[in-house]
Amino acid sequence: MYDKHALNIAIGERIKHARIAAGYTQQQLAELIDMSPPNLSAVERGAVGISHSALLRICEALCVTTDTILRGTNEISDISHVVMRLGNISSENRRIIEEIINSSLKLIAVNNTSRN
Repeated sequence: MYDKHALNIAIGERIKHARIAAGYTQQQLAELIDMSPPNLSAVERGAVGISHSALLRICEALCVTTDTILRGTNEISDISHVVMRLGNISSENRRIIEEIINSSLKLIAVNNTSRN
């Protein structure tokens, strides 16, 4: 048998870690998943459990698998995580980010050329 309280704490910590890695505040994530900020805070602290539907909304918003939250496994590479997050933004914002990346890569290439 498992300790329900310890399980809630572990799940809450994983949600908090994934939220921070995704760059969201509790308020922002709560709005995205249609949950009150105090309830999200209680979930992250492990004070309460989480419903299946709320877990799925959190995983979708944070671009993580349910295994990442429930079991602590992370099957997605860092770059895949970035790509998944980019898929959730508007095409206009994606275009802006592409321009930033292209400019950054050009600067890196120039810097590497000047060193050689």
